[in-house]
Amino acid sequence: MNFLKRLFGLGASPAQKRHANSYLLTVRCNRCSEVIQTRINLDDDPSIDYAENGATTGYFCRKVLIGKQSCFQPIEVRLSFDPQRRLTERLINGGDFVEE
Repeated sequence: MNFLKRLFGLGASPAQKRHANSYLLTVRCNRCSEVIQTRINLDDDPSIDYAENGATTGYFCRKVLIGKQSCFQPIEVRLSFDPQRRLTERLINGGDFVEE
């Protein structure tokens, strides 16, 4: 039974379900308070951030999220990552980050 729980992630918290190549992001809309959750694929979503000499200084990702309720206000999220794709900075416009 434990094998099946590990295989399908049953009983695991969202933090435990997080894959090594993704970042789970949860935000709350400032206008209607809807909570929106998305996953950033760290292999595909971030773009390379180059220095003037052409060296890779890190990665950045910009996402615009819109909820499913009647509000439809866009929430812009900007994320910065280091060269090892670890989160270094996050900014949001139109909402707030929700901590797990």
